[in-house]
Amino acid sequence: MLKNQTVLIAGTLLLNIFSTQAQAKSWYPSGQPAIYNGAISCSACHSGSPETENNANTAYGILFGNAYDDDRGTLASAYLSLEPWDIDRDGFSNGQELRQASGYFDSAAIIPTLTNPDMTDVYGNVSAKAVDGGGAVAELSITGSSFANDITFFGKPSIANAVTTTTFMYKFGGMQTGATATFYDENNAPIAANTADGSSAPNLIPGDTTLDGSMNILVKDEGVFDLYTTAKLQAAAIAKYNNSPIALGAATNVPATATVDPYAKVSPTATIDDYAVIDAYAVVDDYAVIGPYAQVGSYAYIAANVDLYSTGTINTYAQVNPYAEVTANITAPSTVIASPNGVGYVQAKFSITTTAPAVPTIVGGSGGDDNDGEGGGDSGGLHCMATGLGLQGLIFLSLFGIASLLRRKK
Repeated sequence: MLKNQTVLIAGTLLLNIFSTQAQAKSWYPSGQPAIYNGAISCSACHSGSPETENNANTAYGILFGNAYDDDRGTLASAYLSLEPWDIDRDGFSNGQELRQASGYFDSAAIIPTLTNPDMTDVYGNVSAKAVDGGGAVAELSITGSSFANDITFFGKPSIANAVTTTTFMYKFGGMQTGATATFYDENNAPIAANTADGSSAPNLIPGDTTLDGSMNILVKDEGVFDLYTTAKLQAAAIAKYNNSPIALGAATNVPATATVDPYAKVSPTATIDDYAVIDAYAVVDDYAVIGPYAQVGSYAYIAANVDLYSTGTINTYAQVNPYAEVTANITAPSTVIASPNGVGYVQAKFSITTTAPAVPTIVGGSGGDDNDGEGGGDSGGLHCMATGLGLQGLIFLSLFGIASLLRRKK
């Protein structure tokens, strides 16, 4: 009985001595690039605790195992090789997310955003921020929710005739290498490229060579891509005249002292007071009142029911300059409505064409064994656990070997 107990105790002791001892390799997370700000922890690769090769089965962990084998290669190159992937499938690459302050490369709910944007569209799909050339973005909308249908419209104050720059960041993905913008006219027809009047460029993370996911759009005030130019405003006024259903010569009850050009379109329900002047190609809509001495310039538009200071006198009349549009009553004396001028404000429409970061297809787990005592396969292996005999086992084997040699000498 004593002999059996001795054998059992000895067997248990040997089992403990020769059992595999596992220690986590703490230098794996610490080997990540400093610009990641420590975003990658053990949980990025492991689904459980304690962290072992058996639970190195997250998407990032499996990719890392395929990219890195600590028998071959370096940690730094493995981390960098995974930057083009999009682990959380939010349209931003691992590199774009890891290299920014948030570092949420494995959460689609948290994406890179602009800091203190001027505006975000009503659906939260795009944010914009003025870089230079005037004031903050004042108009912003988008027609779609993906880069397949993403005509973005924006407007902002501008320094006269300057090229203004605005940064845009989208909820549904970031700009990748080769991203470009196409500009559109007011009817959503593409405008031919013209680098003198506008261009686009993806932005780099400050102090880095990686794109941050946003894009800068440059538009010149009064340029071909600016939809708020003096020429376009005049063209809109001309179109309003051409499309008006009011017939020429339709005006009635025009006082003998008033002047209505035969090419003006004046509604028969409008009221024309003494000494009023309406120039050629102006439009006076239904029930509008053109007060005494009022002057309406060519291609000006007076909206329905508008009253141009009907109690005016020779010294206090309303004046509407060519191409101007009046949509509210003029009640103050000597009011002058200036001709439209697009200088100092920019509007533009554009869409972005960009590739999407690669979404990984995860195959298998952390690999088999490449006879290195650590697991993994010939194509790589995530060996984040030190495996093999414990220190006690190594000491025992050494003593056992020495004892054997001494017995042989005897």
